[in-house]
Amino acid sequence: DDEEYYQKSFIDNIDLVIDNPVERADAKDLKPGAYAPIRSIEMGTMALINSKFQCEFDNDHASFKWKNDHYFMGKHHLIPMQHYLDYKLDIDHPYNIYCLCPNCHRRIQCSNKRDKNQMISHLYNLRKDKFLDIYKSSLGKIKRYYS
Repeated sequence: DDEEYYQKSFIDNIDLVIDNPVERADAKDLKPGAYAPIRSIEMGTMALINSKFQCEFDNDHASFKWKNDHYFMGKHHLIPMQHYLDYKLDIDHPYNIYCLCPNCHRRIQCSNKRDKNQMISHLYNLRKDKFLDIYKSSLGKIKRYYS
């Protein structure tokens, strides 16, 4: 299963030095019909490790223990991957990937506008400098992706 592989991959062998994002892939280099490349297991795993496998919306939120003794968490791109080609730099990067408990991961994807906006604001403010300096994205711009 893809999620199982994603959760277990590279946890013990990953280099935790996070460099700034590189330029994104050119549209012509993507598979026909794709809006973004396949998500990087390494980048998602770095985000999980950076957060110490704690929900970044509320670090008191827990999940069940995974086979590797880490809490099972989801990886969420605050700038959705559908907007990959709108950015010069790669958004499949730990600066844009948040570790969320399963409940919060569903909440940011499926809840009402008020709850989504509360979560988006909180997560954005954790890395506001990165979103402004690197991605040139305001909170308002990111909220519009979820409306």
